[in-house]
Amino acid sequence: MPPILAFLLPIPFLPAWNDWIGRYGPMVAAVLFLAAALTDTLDGRIARTRGLVTNLGRFLDPIADKILVLSAMTAFVQRGRLSAWIVILVTVREFVVSGIRMLASDKGTVVSANALGKAKTVLQVIAVMMLMAEAFPWPFPVPSWPSDLMVAASLVMTLLSGLVYVLDHRSMLKAE
Repeated sequence: MPPILAFLLPIPFLPAWNDWIGRYGPMVAAVLFLAAALTDTLDGRIARTRGLVTNLGRFLDPIADKILVLSAMTAFVQRGRLSAWIVILVTVREFVVSGIRMLASDKGTVVSANALGKAKTVLQVIAVMMLMAEAFPWPFPVPSWPSDLMVAASLVMTLLSGLVYVLDHRSMLKAE
């Protein structure tokens, strides 16, 4: 993740670097972000088709997804393009789902990502890619509303998938 952030966020003591990333950083960040998202998807498919799925992989894969998306979203808060409350809601959802996974783990159960959770991740990745593409040095004005719609769609899916996780695993939340 740090390489992506290095191309999205200014570094206080490197003004020449900041000028360069202000103009071209989002393009490099987009390539790195897309490569990370695609290799994550490819890794999961290879593990499933070859029977190499492990509990550690089921645990680490969603964490890597969260770090990738939340880091980029936070960078767009600093860049003034995304509201902090969106990142806060996404983060709260991720903490709640991770908490459910920890409770399940204590009971010997691994809670894997469901279809809604996977759809949430795909929409978040698309939203972040659109925000990055919007920041490219286009020779014409680029409207922000398509990115805003995708961010809104990803936020709705994020909250919906979180609600479904809570409802599907509410037994983990009951006192013993």
